[in-house]
Amino acid sequence: MGERVICSSSSSLGLVWIIIPLIAVSGLVGLTGTRTSNWVFTSNHYPWVVKNEESLNTSIDGPRIVASMNGSHTLPMRASSKRKLSKLMKLEVSLGQARAAIKEARINGNQTQDPDYVPAGPMYWNANAFQRSYLEMEKQFKVFVYEEGEHPIFHNGPCRSIYAMEGNFIYHMEIMSILLGGNIRIGIEASGLIISCLLAMTGGLNFPRRFLTCTKIPFGRYAMRIPRKGFNPAKDVSFPEILLHDGTMNHLLGGPSPSKRSVLVFFAGGVHGPIRPILLEHWENKDEDVQVHKYLPKSVSYYGMMRKSKYCICASGYEVASPRMVEALYMGCVPVLIKDHYVPPFSDVLNWKSFSVEVTVKDIPNLKKILTGISTRRYIRLHRRGLQVRRHFEVNFPPKRFDVFHMILHSVWLRRLNVHVRDFEAAS
Repeated sequence: MGERVICSSSSSLGLVWIIIPLIAVSGLVGLTGTRTSNWVFTSNHYPWVVKNEESLNTSIDGPRIVASMNGSHTLPMRASSKRKLSKLMKLEVSLGQARAAIKEARINGNQTQDPDYVPAGPMYWNANAFQRSYLEMEKQFKVFVYEEGEHPIFHNGPCRSIYAMEGNFIYHMEIMSILLGGNIRIGIEASGLIISCLLAMTGGLNFPRRFLTCTKIPFGRYAMRIPRKGFNPAKDVSFPEILLHDGTMNHLLGGPSPSKRSVLVFFAGGVHGPIRPILLEHWENKDEDVQVHKYLPKSVSYYGMMRKSKYCICASGYEVASPRMVEALYMGCVPVLIKDHYVPPFSDVLNWKSFSVEVTVKDIPNLKKILTGISTRRYIRLHRRGLQVRRHFEVNFPPKRFDVFHMILHSVWLRRLNVHVRDFEAAS
């Protein structure tokens, strides 16, 4: 029976002397673990997921470009893990590095000299962060696409009329692919941006097909020209509506100085939608300073009136957007936005209140009072800032850095930057 005894009293005493120090050490770790993270591997380069509701762009104020980068965002990993990173995980690490660089620029104000353009001024929520984000986009952003097919996967779009921006955007991506040999991954010489020529973003790697939908933000959603019901600013991009009669900006740019603009405010357009009837009811042919018309006589130039006016009304019609916003910027007329629940283009970067005037629908009867209440000094600032920000809405052939084509891509880039695509195969 003695042989069946597992341990004697002396061996039990020895075991106690071993266990007591271990308990003491574990207790010490438990006390200090709440104040430090030395026992968990963290990395500033690891991606995080945006969960801040402030990242939703629900008003003209918009979220700042790096609103989603506040605070500490790290994911725990085992310190002893030596597993090789997959391509997708490497991609997410590089995006994490981009986020860190943008956050650094926002906090410390670091800015890089650029021969083309250095953003500056109150037109930007944060000029330093925007520049760093744009440069990171040029280095990293890739767009992968589907081949030409049936609706909704097709490559045709109008290059004229009020929906010209959609067609021009598709055209630029297509023609650059052709000029560079039709490669899946192509470089745009003008900007160094790496993209492909079709319209479905997947994050830039050939990971399994089912991961193409992990972002839940296919490019077809991005291509919404005008925010409407179902528009989600965290995922969708608001296209600027630009009317190009001949497909170019010919005769659209430029206008007289503020001192040579004799008309206070101008609008002419069809009566449709819920807002314009209210505008015309209160102001059509009611005041010499407030030039509101249903249609202009053939002898009167529409663009001529815009160039004579200090302010140009941009009122929603059937759709919430209007080409007048960009036309006003082109011609040096301060935009007056009369729109409810509208997300202006590039408002995650641009502070529209610094170069436009926002008037609510209920304040339409007070339109003249609001505009005449703006001091001459403030009006000149609005006018000057509008001219400065105009470059971001210009349509160039071929595209130039920081123009409307690249700003649309930058809006898409920001939304990709805020999406964490998990590699389930590597995690399993």
